[in-house]
Amino acid sequence: LDNLMALARLESGGLKRHDKLLALDELLQKIAREYQEITAYKRLRFIFSGSKITCKTDTVLLERIIRNLLNNAVKYGRKKISLRWYELSDKIKIMIQDDGRGLKREECRKLFKAFYRCPRNQEQGTGLGLAIVKELADILEIKVEIKSKYLRGSVFVLTLKKHS
Repeated sequence: LDNLMALARLESGGLKRHDKLLALDELLQKIAREYQEITAYKRLRFIFSGSKITCKTDTVLLERIIRNLLNNAVKYGRKKISLRWYELSDKIKIMIQDDGRGLKREECRKLFKAFYRCPRNQEQGTGLGLAIVKELADILEIKVEIKSKYLRGSVFVLTLKKHS
């Protein structure tokens, strides 16, 4: 129900960004420490690392994106997941990877549509998490990509513009 309400707010334009200076590495490390407990419970190896990065963005919306992607990685990962981040000259990259069943190319094209669920997916869910990720990413002007190999896993790549 929370996801449905969030999607409705997003689609109605009822959600605005509130940017502030953010120590991105501190936020991602905080989230990673929380997910260490979740992954340990599910017997998944969780790797996280990255460089010290400061950026200007909406912390609440970015955190929701990261958590939605990590939730999926935990749900579909078999043995390990990872969260990595780094800075390029004009961009910031955040990558969330799992070693799950992966997706076929045609499945990847539909992944960010509301209520889409992979036909062979046996996990419970509403099919809204990635639609919310896409809507939030659009608000924050973040490029979201998926790279997936069928039966080998997926990686979601977030590309943030560096703001001066």
